[in-house]
Amino acid sequence: MQDLNSRWDAQRAQVGGAVSIIGVSGAPTVDTTGVHTGDGFVTARTLGRPNAELVVLRGADPTPVAHLLEVGYSGVIAEVQARLARD
Repeated sequence: MQDLNSRWDAQRAQVGGAVSIIGVSGAPTVDTTGVHTGDGFVTARTLGRPNAELVVLRGADPTPVAHLLEVGYSGVIAEVQARLARD
């Protein structure tokens, strides 16, 4: 993630339209400053990038396993499909 983030400007310049970053929050996730909420790999608070809309999906059940089952893969796919249909 750090490598991708360090090259964000070059990546963003390749896309002419809007960019949305969609993440999931709910699982304990460790980064260099401690344990935060995220998807288990990336903290929700570090997902945002300049000139991109950030969408963080949160489930009704805050326990990590239930949350990830609720909004995990299928929730992200549904959000992507809704945004593609909208644009």
